[in-house]
Amino acid sequence: MFDNFRRQPSEQENDAETPATDPAYNVQESSWGLSWDTRVQCFAGCFILSCVSSLCASALLVIGRFTGFCVLTSVGSLLSLGGTCFLSGPIKQCKSMFAANRWVASLAYIGFILAALISGMVLNNAPLAIIFTVLQYLAMAYYSLTYIPFARRWIDHVLCSCLG
Repeated sequence: MFDNFRRQPSEQENDAETPATDPAYNVQESSWGLSWDTRVQCFAGCFILSCVSSLCASALLVIGRFTGFCVLTSVGSLLSLGGTCFLSGPIKQCKSMFAANRWVASLAYIGFILAALISGMVLNNAPLAIIFTVLQYLAMAYYSLTYIPFARRWIDHVLCSCLG
């Protein structure tokens, strides 16, 4: 059902290879242990849970429960990252996240997620949790830009010219 999402447009035109005969498909399936359909369904589940977490976090923000907002926002971010692991596989996801051109952004994003969780759940410090949540959003934006060719270089140039 979801095979057309995985295959490139040039592969879609040639229907001679099915997922059962496509070596790339079988390697991905055997290394991760889940079929492509199951992986897409798990990704969709994580995406939906992430959206629910964000909506609940927004409700907590409106009623002034800032610590709960920070914790649920961080949980939503972790669910989003986990969902992408289902699509590409955890090893490929980690290799991609810690590639030479994005390891700093990845560490900052994960670090601010953990810092927001710790400051919200362990320290119970709402102002600190809010600061880390804002930094988490900024790190997520920077991390996302590392997947766009030349965007990271442009942002680095803008930041250096503004700060230095």
